[in-house]
Amino acid sequence: MKNLNVAENPGLAARYGIPGLVVLLATLFWLAPAALAFTPTPSGGFVGDTGANDEVAQRNRVDDARSAVPLGLRAQQASKRGDYKEAEVLYQRALLLFEGALGPEDLRLVGPLANLADVDRALSKFDRAEILYARVAFLMEEAFGPSDVLVGAALADTAEAVASQGQYGRAKNLYQRAFLIYQASLGPEDPRTVRLFKDFAELGVKLNRRDEAEERSQHQRSPAVGPRPWAPSARHNLPYSDAGRAGARCHRGSMSTRTQ
Repeated sequence: MKNLNVAENPGLAARYGIPGLVVLLATLFWLAPAALAFTPTPSGGFVGDTGANDEVAQRNRVDDARSAVPLGLRAQQASKRGDYKEAEVLYQRALLLFEGALGPEDLRLVGPLANLADVDRALSKFDRAEILYARVAFLMEEAFGPSDVLVGAALADTAEAVASQGQYGRAKNLYQRAFLIYQASLGPEDPRTVRLFKDFAELGVKLNRRDEAEERSQHQRSPAVGPRPWAPSARHNLPYSDAGRAGARCHRGSMSTRTQ
């Protein structure tokens, strides 16, 4: 697979206007630090600091967010000039700080998560990109519901990362769900729907080729084996939800260790 140029192939953050670099977050933390006493969750509720160290905890969260902003800006510049390795390191550091300030399941993490995923995809680290895109899909679905076009975009990115690992069966389910969301939300003639259909069709070709190769191998052992052409299934697997939750739990555990 050809190397992905992030500037030429913008990922989720750029395609749908998600603020990958946290300028809005910077404004929030610098102009209204008291807002950090309560962290909004995707469901719309709030999580407040409790205990005798509320003020210290709040100050630490503000400091984490302020420290993350310049790291994110440097990462963006590195990505623009094609230095994806440096961008990856900087985005990783910024993401950890934002998670410390907001928590691992805050919707405002979508931009930083998507930017890091785009860079990992550019570096052909598709397994890491898959986990990050899955977290984005999970957060989007928690906030907007399973049929929102932003969920479809995150599913499409997850599917591409999965397909790039050669796991075409898993990718098929993700592409299919994303395509159905696009059709319902954008219409069949929208350029994004058409582009996704093309990706879906290309995956179908790869699945057919793989199945034909398997059948040739089986035919050598058992002539009774017949053809099994690939076709889209009406069943929808949602592995991204479990991956998103697992990623959030992993990051929540790492933050607990860091704060102790």
